[in-house]
Formats: sequence, C-alpha cells, structure tokens
Amino acid sequence: MSKRVLRGIFLFAGIILTFFCAIANAIDIKVGAIRWDAWYGGNTDSPNSPAAAVEKTLQDKRWRYRTPTFMKENPDGTITLNGATREIIDEEIRLAHNAGLSFWSYCTYAKDSGMSKALALHRSSKIKNLMPFCAIITPGTLQNKEMYGYILELLQDDAYFKVEGRPVIFMLCIYTNPLEKETLDKANMKSLFNKFKADVKRILGDPIVVIQDSAPEGRTKFAAEYFGAQAVSAYWALEWKEKGAYEDIISWGNKYWDRLKTTGYGVVPIVTTGADPRPRYINPVPWEKRKKPEPNNNLYYEHATPEQIADFLKDAIDFVKANPQICPYGLINIYAWNEYDEGGWLAPTFGDKTSRLDAIKKVIEQNR
Repeated sequence: MSKRVLRGIFLFAGIILTFFCAIANAIDIKVGAIRWDAWYGGNTDSPNSPAAAVEKTLQDKRWRYRTPTFMKENPDGTITLNGATREIIDEEIRLAHNAGLSFWSYCTYAKDSGMSKALALHRSSKIKNLMPFCAIITPGTLQNKEMYGYILELLQDDAYFKVEGRPVIFMLCIYTNPLEKETLDKANMKSLFNKFKADVKRILGDPIVVIQDSAPEGRTKFAAEYFGAQAVSAYWALEWKEKGAYEDIISWGNKYWDRLKTTGYGVVPIVTTGADPRPRYINPVPWEKRKKPEPNNNLYYEHATPEQIADFLKDAIDFVKANPQICPYGLINIYAWNEYDEGGWLAPTFGDKTSRLDAIKKVIEQNR
C-alpha cells in the first residue's frame, strides 16, 4: 500500500474521529439532584410523621456535621429542623443554580402533605425558574385521582423541567414490591399509565419517562418495557459494605452505568454522594426496619470529600459524552440534594458548608 493511500486513510480516520468527538462534546449535559423534603415543616407533633422521625435521627451530636445549615439548636441542646421558609428555599434555589445544576427532581407527595411544602415554596418563588423542577412518582401514584390531577398541575408549571420541550418524569420502582406483571395488570397499571402519558402529550408534549430502580438486568428493564419508558436510572447505586470506602461507591457506580446500558434503553447516570444511614439504625424511622444495636451497625460508607464527589460527577459527564446514543437526553442525576440522615447530600451542612456545591460547580463549568 502506497504512502499516499496510507496518508489518505489516516486523514479520513482523523476526520471521522474529530466528527464523533465534536458530537460528544456538543451534548448539552444537564445535571440534576434528588430532593426528599422531610426537613421542611412537616408535623413534628406526630411521632410517625417523616418530619418528626428525621428530626429525631439527627439529634445525636455525632451527626451534627451533616445537619442542614438552617438547623436551630435549642437551649436544652436538642435541635429543630424546619427549612420551610421563603428565605431558605430562595437561597437553596440560588445555591443550586450557582453550582450549575439544571434541575431538582422532587419525590412527589400529596399537595397538602408536609413533604410538599418545599415544592410549594419553590413554585411560588419569584426566582423559581432559576432551578427547574420535575417529579419523581411511583407506579401507584396515579391511582389516586387527586394525585393524578396534582401531577398534571405540576407538569404545566412554567418552571417544570423539560428536554427539547418534553417534560421529564422519573418513576421510582425500587420500593415497589413485588413489581410483577400479574400484580400490575390486576391494578390496571399499564392502561392507567398509558392514559396519563396521553394526557401529558395532549397538554404538553410526549413525556420522557425515566425508570429509577436497582436491578438493571431484571426489574429495571421489565419496568421500562411495561410502562413504555424512554430511559433508565436509579435513586442511588451501591453495594452495601461494612465501613466501605467512598471510592468503592465510585467504582460500583461506573460499573452500574454500564449495566444500565444492557437494558437497551437510554441511560441517566446516577451519582451517589454517600450512604451512611447509621442515624436511622440507632433511631429507626417508621417506614424502615433497620434498627441495629451498636457496634453492629457497620453497614455504611465513609464521608466523601468534595473532591471525590466532583471526580465522580466528572466520570458521569465523561460517560455521557462517550455514549451520545445511549444518553440521548444528556441527563445526569445526583443522589441527593438533601438526604442528610441517609448519607447523601449536596446542600450546605454544618460540616461541609458549601464545599460540595463549590466542587461540582467547577466540574460542570469545565464541561459546558
């Protein structure tokens, strides 16, 4: 083969490589964070309410470093957690926007629930559009007529998060047990969800449905097929270990994204900022049965540094860039904005201040 032909082949290959690199780099990457809002003004008089439960989990002074900065310490040494004010929510909107986040995905509850106060304050904020929001629902959410109407109401809010004009909806299936076809068919879930998607399409456009689950090779793929989803993700991704290193979460997460690829659906990488539910082991919440006597409550991961979280996010961004066909929406989600007692957060805490947000800001700005 002549040198001229070889040069031509290498030149052509270089052009093709440059072309695909340009496509990858042109992807509009949108990074979001999950919100679970028990910390925002629920009924703390009822011991079974999420607000009362999580306030109790963080009473132990060992966990003060992870309490949100709006925590108030009482004269008797106890703490009160209530971030449901205009000033606090507006400040969180500004902080998230300044860090480069593109959306919050809210775990969605009834409109009049204490768990919905933060979202209500977000929607009524004059600066709400700085931080678009979307809903995380469960398969059973739409069985309630009031919830059905409320979700449609949320979707029509001008601050609702969309990609190319299409509203994004996350569906959390990890706690749907059993998520089986027979059970779902009996509840008429497929036809109900198809009706919901048709209503959304008629009002707003075809939704992008993202399944959140922890079993890519089985339940995740089944749920995506059953509900006609466009993409798959997770609420968090990890393998429980005793006193695990945060680097193990990073390694597991990178492999998890590859596992999601095997479903054949679009992928939304999940970046897990931590997993340390020891506060709930010691003071169990009503919806979990995790109480373990010390010192046997060792299933947790070490506290992540801001730099480690930033590195993990950079891995996710690189994954999206390297897989433009697998990640067509350019979405990345982070667990979480405010899962303080469960071990994952970005929002300012007494221990980290804004260091985690400062770290991810650098990564996001460098990759836009």
